[in-house]
Amino acid sequence: MKKGLSRRNLFKFMAVGGTTAVAAGCEQKPEKIIPALVPPVEFEYMPNTGYQYMTTCRECDSGACGMMITAREYRAQKAEGNPNHPLNQGALCALGQASLQTLYNPERHAQPRSGGEVISWEDAQSEFVSLLQQSAGQIVYLGRPTVGSEGAFVDNWLNEVGGGKRIAFSLISRAAEQRACEIAFGRSDLPDYAFENAELLVNFGADFIETWGHPVQNGRRFADMHAYSDGKKNRCIHIGPHQSLSGARADEWLPANSGTEAMIALAMAYFIHQRDPRYDFLDDYLSPYSPELVAGDTGISVDKIRSLAEEFHQNSSLAIAGGTWNSSEQATATQVAVFTLNAVANNLGKTLR
Repeated sequence: MKKGLSRRNLFKFMAVGGTTAVAAGCEQKPEKIIPALVPPVEFEYMPNTGYQYMTTCRECDSGACGMMITAREYRAQKAEGNPNHPLNQGALCALGQASLQTLYNPERHAQPRSGGEVISWEDAQSEFVSLLQQSAGQIVYLGRPTVGSEGAFVDNWLNEVGGGKRIAFSLISRAAEQRACEIAFGRSDLPDYAFENAELLVNFGADFIETWGHPVQNGRRFADMHAYSDGKKNRCIHIGPHQSLSGARADEWLPANSGTEAMIALAMAYFIHQRDPRYDFLDDYLSPYSPELVAGDTGISVDKIRSLAEEFHQNSSLAIAGGTWNSSEQATATQVAVFTLNAVANNLGKTLR
C-alpha cells in the first residue's frame, strides 16, 4: 500500500487518534497506536507521564535515606530524596543521585550463572537449595551492614535453612565506635548525635559530611547548628593532624599530633571533672591525663586545652570522633575517651543520645 494520506486513512486516523494523527500526514499501523490507548492489564499507566515510587537508598552503608524514583514507561529515570522522610528530608547525596548508573550498568548480571555460564532460574534455585542442604550449620552470610528489620530477616532465614553466621563487612567500619558504646554505656549500638542541639561542636577527625555516619543527615543537622541565628553563630572546632572537607567547615582547626586525639579528649574531661565531678569512679581513669601531662605529646598547649574544656563545659556541646585512626588499634580507646568527655560535660540525653 502506498504511503500517504488517503480518504480511507483520514477517517481511520480520526477514529483512532484524533487530530494529532492527521497532522502526521503518514500512515501508522493500528497495532502501534492501540497499546498507548489501551494500557496493559497488569499495570495502568499514561504514556509520557512520570510516576513516583518511594523506596530506600542503599548506595552507602548508612542505607537509610528515603528515595523517590521517577519512572516512565516501566523504566526508572530519576532519583531524588523523599521530602517526607525524617532523616534526609528530600536531600540526596551524589551516590544516591547516581544510583541509576548501578541499575543500568551493562556489567550487571541479568541472569544467574554457574561456573561462569548462564543458567536458568529453575536450575539456579535447584543448585542453591542443594548447596544449602549440604552446608547446614556451616553457612556464612557475608553482606553490608543492615538497617531496619533486614538483619532480623537474614538471621531468621539462616535459622530456617539450618543455621549459620551473618557477617557485616564495610570498608568504612564503625565497629570500634559500637564496641566503645558497649564499654561506656553497656549497650552495643551506635548513638545518635544531635548536632542541632549543640552550641559548640568539637570534632576529633570525623568526616561527618563525607563518609562518617549518615552524611546527608549530618550535613542537614550541622547546617542547623552552624547557621547564624538570633544574633549569634555556634562554633565548630576541628582537632586532628589534617583538614578534611568536614574540617574545612570548622571555625577553628587545632593541628594535633597524629594518634593523640584520645589524650586531648581525656585532658579536657580531666579539667571538667576537677571542677564539676559527676562520676567518682573516673578519678583514677582521668588522673594521668591532666593538660600539663599531655600537652607536650599532643602539640596543643596547656592554655588551649584548658580554654577549650572550659568552653565545652559552659555551653551545650557535643564531641564526635572518627577519621583515619578509626581503623587503628587506638580506635576503640579513642571513642571511649570521647564518650567520657561527653559524659562529664553532661551531654548524655541532650546532644549524645
